[in-house]
Order: sequence, then structure tokens, then C-alpha cells
Amino acid sequence: MANDARYGGPNKMLALEKIRILLANHPRNLLLFEMAVLTQATIPALLSLRVSDLRPLKVGDLLPLAPENSAPKNTLLFTHTMKSSFDRLVLETNPNDTDFIFKSKKGDRPLSQTSVSRIFRKWIAESGVTGYRGLRELRSGVHAGRAADSSPAEDSSESGHSLPKIATLSRQEAVFQELEKAIISGKIPPGQKLITEDIARQMGVSRIPVREAMGRLEARGFIRTRPNWGSIVNELSRENLKEILDLRLMLECEAVAKAAPLVSEATIRQLAAAHNQFANARAENDADRLLGANREFHFLAYQDSNAPVLLNLIKQLWDRVSPYYHIMFRQSLAPHPTVGVDYHDHIVAAMRERNAEAAKHWLKADLIRSAEFVLELFDLHQKRISINSKN
Repeated sequence: MANDARYGGPNKMLALEKIRILLANHPRNLLLFEMAVLTQATIPALLSLRVSDLRPLKVGDLLPLAPENSAPKNTLLFTHTMKSSFDRLVLETNPNDTDFIFKSKKGDRPLSQTSVSRIFRKWIAESGVTGYRGLRELRSGVHAGRAADSSPAEDSSESGHSLPKIATLSRQEAVFQELEKAIISGKIPPGQKLITEDIARQMGVSRIPVREAMGRLEARGFIRTRPNWGSIVNELSRENLKEILDLRLMLECEAVAKAAPLVSEATIRQLAAAHNQFANARAENDADRLLGANREFHFLAYQDSNAPVLLNLIKQLWDRVSPYYHIMFRQSLAPHPTVGVDYHDHIVAAMRERNAEAAKHWLKADLIRSAEFVLELFDLHQKRISINSKN
């Protein structure tokens, strides 16, 4: 995969993903990376942005740059990852509106272009990326691929899944986001074959951004590609699922134990709010909202652990099982457990007390009971698939 000719030598999508993973828990750095690589704005223009410039933006809006910036508009858009990173940055640092977003450590001024070049070389080295020496080469690789993406393909509704048209976001980023969301939510189920031409027709783009998105999905372990067969959404066996749940138990207990003594008041408030959302979704039996609130609750409980590699591993494990959760919870005839609400109450209380042992105890209880329930649902789901295949 690393030298797949479709991607022009060293796989640029894999290179970008490695750096994203390195920066996943550093919102300012991830925001700088996304803006510097995915837009064609000049670096000085990006460095001049202040907090007030980005606060009002929604995903898909144009970045508020000087009128003389002549880059194509579709390369100057505020993406989902940019907004998420900016929101986290504001939450964690509570900056003033007049602060530069990419402020230097030396006084109230932005980073210099030289500093940015040095920072990118450092990220490339630390992430183990090969084939790129700095920001300029990363940018040229991405935008050369974008320039090759010419006319969109025609629409079609022949595939078994439904994907939205791509309108404003850069095609490469938007196609990846929609495919990732469809897989994680179970709308494109495990075992489904992905046909590049069909996806391109549905989304109204050419095949190039679809191939690039699928390369990125394969790098993250969502799909696998076989010669002369194509790409398939990865499936899990019961043994795979149990192994992932066991790994989650070990890693997440460690994460919450690290986070509890360090947790901020802001995180505790967010944790309590996510718990309320979870309880409301449980009361209304809204499976998708329940799963979203549960995920938000857990990652908030871990976010102050100061352990970015650990958190990234946990996220990868959650993403691998998420399709099954959404499919099984929607289909399940089994009563949903209510004990999770009680466990979350105890976890919030333990975090307020900065009690690592108590937080770890109640999280372990929550994860064990949840794993038992998920494995029960998985068995029911597999039985249903077996019966349907015989009919």
C-alpha cells in the first residue's frame, strides 16, 4: 500500500493520517496542520487569523482571508476537522477574541513562517512519514491530486446504500467524512462491497477523491482491499469483538485513572451534561442518540489523562465496533440495560472528587456489563443473519 501507484509514489493519504494521529490530542497543532495542508491559503494569511475570525464559522464556510488571496474558493473552506479542533482549542484555553490562533510563545504575536516550516519537519519525523521533507511537499502532493480531480460523475441510485451529494467542502475531505460516518454508523454495514464508480456517481464526484478516501479508510482499518475483488467494509467475528472489548477494558480503565486527578472543572461540567443527554436518550429509547451521548461521555472522562497515544488507541477500538453497536441497537428486541445510567452517575461523582480508584472501579463495572450486553446482541444479530440467508 505504501507505494501504490494510484497515489503517486508514497501514499500521501497514509502520510496525512499518520500526522493526524500524532496530533489528535493537540487541537491547535491539528488545526494548523489541516489549514496549512488542505487549503491553498498563503501561510502568512493563515497565521494572521485571530480567534474572532473563526468563532462564527460553520462547516463549509469560506475562511475569512484577505480579498487578495487568489486561491480557488473550494480550497479555502472551513472543514469539519478544523471546526472540531478550533472548538476544542477554545474550550481548553479560553482565549480572548483578539488573540492570534497560532500565537507564538514569545509574546502576543503569531508564529513565523520559519517556525511553521520547522514544526512541520518535526511532525513528519515524529510520525514516521517518509517521502516528504516538509510542508511544501505535503501541500503540493494534496493539491496536485485535487487539480487532477476534474468533472464529477453522473448520479445513480443503483447501490444498496445512500450517500449525499458533495457540494461545498473540498472533495477529498468531504468524501472521506461521509464514507467514514456511513461506516461507523452502520449505514454501510460490515461485509458490504464498496464500488468506487457507484460511490462517485452517488456523491457527484469523480473517482479520484473516492479512491483517496478509500485509501485513508484502509489506513484506519475500516476497509480492506483485495486484488481483482475490490474493497470491503471489515467484519468482526465474535472472538474479534470480545478481544476488542477486553482491550477497551484495560485501556479505558487506565485512561480514567490517569484523568481523574487532573480533571478540570470545565470537563466535569461537560461530563455531567453528556450524562444527562445519555439518560434522556435512554428514557426515549433513541438508539443512535444514546450511542452518541455514551461515546461523548466516555471520551470526556478520559480527555484530561494527558495520554494522547492511549486515547488514540481507544478511539480506534471504538470505531471498529461502532458499526455493530448501531446496527444491533437499532434491530434489538432485547430490553436495553438501564444500569449504565447508574454507573455514569458514580463515574461523575468520582471525577468530581478526583478519586482515581473510584472512577476506575465504576468504569470497569460499566464496561463489563456493557460488553456482556453487546455480546448478547451480537449473537442475536448473527443468528438473524443466518436465518435470513437460508430464506
